[in-house]
Amino acid sequence: MSSLSIEELTETLKRFQAELVESRNLTIKTDNLIKNLSSEVRQIGKRQELYEKRYVFNSVVAYILFSVLIFAGLYLAFQAQVAREREAVVGAQVRIQDLQNRVGELEAELERRREAEEEAYSLYRLLEEKKEEEILERFPAVRGKLVNRSEVEMLQREVDRINRDLAKAAFEQGAQFYKRRSFKEASDAFLKSLAHVEKTFYTPELEYKLGMSLFTLKDLDGAADHLRKSLAFEHNKDDENEIVYHLAVALDRLGRLGEARTAYEEYAKRFKFDERSLDAQKRVMQMTRDGVAPEGALIP
Repeated sequence: MSSLSIEELTETLKRFQAELVESRNLTIKTDNLIKNLSSEVRQIGKRQELYEKRYVFNSVVAYILFSVLIFAGLYLAFQAQVAREREAVVGAQVRIQDLQNRVGELEAELERRREAEEEAYSLYRLLEEKKEEEILERFPAVRGKLVNRSEVEMLQREVDRINRDLAKAAFEQGAQFYKRRSFKEASDAFLKSLAHVEKTFYTPELEYKLGMSLFTLKDLDGAADHLRKSLAFEHNKDDENEIVYHLAVALDRLGRLGEARTAYEEYAKRFKFDERSLDAQKRVMQMTRDGVAPEGALIP
C-alpha cells in the first residue's frame, strides 16, 4: 500500500474540514428548525387550549341560554294556563251569579204569583159576600199584582159594575136630598157619585145640581167649576137659565170679573126677556165703566 503524499493528505484534511463545517452548519440549521418547530408546537398547543377553553365557555353559555329560554317558555306557558284558568273561574263565577240571580227572580216571581192568587181569592170572597166598598178599596193595589189577564179583566168588569151601581145609587140619593133642599147631604152624595164614575148618562143633571148645591152652601169655587162643566151638556131652557146666571154671580163674587162679565153678557143674550136679564145688563155696564173687559169663553 502506497503512502499518501502530503498534498493529498492536506487536500483530504481540507475536504474533511469543509464537510465538518458543513455538517456543523446543518446541525445548527436542524437545531434552529427543531426550535422553531417546538415553538410552533407550543403555539399550536396554546391555541388548542384557548380553543378548548372558548369551546367550553361557549358550551356553558349556550347551555345557560338554552336553560333560560326553556324556563322562560315554560313560565310563559304556565302563566298563560293560569290566565286561562282564572278566566274560566271568573266565567264560572259569573254564570253561577247569573243562575243565582235567575233563581232569585224565579223565587220572587213565584212569591208574587202566590200573593196574587191569594189576593184574587180574597177579592172573589168579597164579591161573594157583597162587600163592594172593600173591593173598590183593595182592587187598585191588587190589580198590579195579578198576572192572569182574563182574571184581571173579569175583576175589572166587576169593579166597573160596582162603580156604576154605587155611582147611580149615590146620584139618586143626592137627587132626593136636593129635592128636599138638604144641599149639604146632596153635594156629598153627588161628589161620591163622581168619585165612582165621572161621566154617565145622568152627568148633566148631576153637575147642574151639584153646582147649585155648592152655590147655596157658598162654596163658590166648587159651584163655578161644576156649573161650567154642566154647560158642556144640553139642558132644558129653565135649567140652562139657572146655570148661566148662578155661574155669573159665583164668578162675580169670587172677583173673577172678566169671566163674570162674559157670563153676564151670555145670560143677557140668551135670556133677554127674563126678569134677571136687566140686572145682568146693569152689571155689564158697571163693569164697562170700571174698565173690566170680557175674559175667556163661557164653555172652555
